[in-house]
Amino acid sequence: MLEIDVLASGSSGNCYLITDDRSAVFVDVGVNKKKLHCYQNKLQNKKVSLFISHEHVDHIKGLKYFQSIFDGDIFCGFDTAKYLHDLGHDTANIKIIEPDHLFDFNKWQVYPFRLSHDSADIFGFKFNFNNVLISFVTDTGEVSRDIFEIITGSDILFLEANYEEEMLVNGKYPQHLKKRILSRKGHLSNKDAIKTIHEIYDRRLKKILFSHISEENNSYELMEKYCKYCEKTFKVEATYIKQKTHYSFKV
Repeated sequence: MLEIDVLASGSSGNCYLITDDRSAVFVDVGVNKKKLHCYQNKLQNKKVSLFISHEHVDHIKGLKYFQSIFDGDIFCGFDTAKYLHDLGHDTANIKIIEPDHLFDFNKWQVYPFRLSHDSADIFGFKFNFNNVLISFVTDTGEVSRDIFEIITGSDILFLEANYEEEMLVNGKYPQHLKKRILSRKGHLSNKDAIKTIHEIYDRRLKKILFSHISEENNSYELMEKYCKYCEKTFKVEATYIKQKTHYSFKV
């Protein structure tokens, strides 16, 4: 059995944790010391590792503390590793990953793939845990046809639904920031998230978790409607992750 914890999701921080009986895998570590410390004892008998999607602060701000309490491998792209080195992070345990290169990790398989974001590196991940496929697609301005093919067949999908376009366009953000978010290297809209599900849906998909939701350019009321739409249309469980809210479930 797998246990999945969302410690944070959104512009204030991002951190996901997948554990089985022997191992623990973090995806990003954009949380404070207090949140990570809660897991130090819980994970003391497990092999702990970290996958970093990219170098933005809301994904790495807890890295130094993570390294002080866990000694496992850290997987990231070359440019992210260089950025971390330049910041003064310990890079001894960093393993460089390549896009579209499936590799075995403990008893699991990991498939990193390129997303589209204004960062040095940006990766999505598809994990295979004993034939349970879990995909992460967040911090991307678009989802390409290649990514559709990669994430089709997932059992669980973490999918960005950052903004409602009308709210962003008519909102208070300065024009340059709106342009960035709307660009191909920005963030994924609600509309494009739903389009992605239409493109990749098959009967294997069991759970959708809308992630990285903006509190300024989106609303939880809207996300409730999108979840109900997905449940009715695709007959899957759909939920959304509030910022600064812990969410967990078992598979």
